[in-house]
Amino acid sequence: MIFLASMDKVMVFNACVMRLQVIGEQVGKLLFLQPSPLSEYKEIPWLAIYDMRNLISHEYSNVDEQIVFTTIKNDLIELDKVITVLLNKYL
Repeated sequence: MIFLASMDKVMVFNACVMRLQVIGEQVGKLLFLQPSPLSEYKEIPWLAIYDMRNLISHEYSNVDEQIVFTTIKNDLIELDKVITVLLNKYL
């Protein structure tokens, strides 16, 4: 894959994967609060994010790099902002 063509790119990719894992952990904490604060952002696929975290954590060799790259490229910054707001508000 072209986005993993150099060691520098691999390191950035791996750092972003770890950030996705941390976000997934944080989503897990918020999922089980009642009422769930995640309902404030119904357009975000929270369970899919948590499932991605589980895949990264427990089945790293099965991670689809293209899906992760697309998530990083399209969603990571905004998702990180939303999670930060929710954590500051509810935890």
